[in-house]
Amino acid sequence: RKETGKFVLLFVGSGFERKGLQFCIKALAQLPANVELHVVGKGSIRLYQRLAEKLGVASRVIFRGPIQNVEIIYPEADILVHPAIYEPFGNVVLEAMACGMPVVAASFVGASEIIVPGKNGAVIQNPGDADEFAAAIRPLLHHETLAAMSLPARKTAESHSISRYVDEILKV
Repeated sequence: RKETGKFVLLFVGSGFERKGLQFCIKALAQLPANVELHVVGKGSIRLYQRLAEKLGVASRVIFRGPIQNVEIIYPEADILVHPAIYEPFGNVVLEAMACGMPVVAASFVGASEIIVPGKNGAVIQNPGDADEFAAAIRPLLHHETLAAMSLPARKTAESHSISRYVDEILKV
């Protein structure tokens, strides 16, 4: 995408309302025209298409539908957006980071605890606040910033492996 000048925000999840898709679309409306939102997951899209049309960003919201092997999508994106209203952890955060992608997540997402703002992503307090959400994304819309966050994101994911969690549970 560096060669095209575009930036791709990636939203992955089913249960669009709980995962905060509406917040992504509202934030997108405040971002430059070279930013797109790719939506992967299962859900009724009509409401979200109408919202995108109303906000003038329908051409920048691409609904990709459910994808069996979602890992093939991560290399096509720049930033994972995960403004869920409720999410105990969200493996999607680790998956994106494992691919070297910074994450912008709501503080309600358990995985927000592994995000170090400015290093591997950003944490928003109120995902329904489009100003706050867009403001968290804007500093990441530089290819140099994304490149600088790639390795720290990857290292974060590596330090949170499933084998580590199994070992810690067995210790308890």
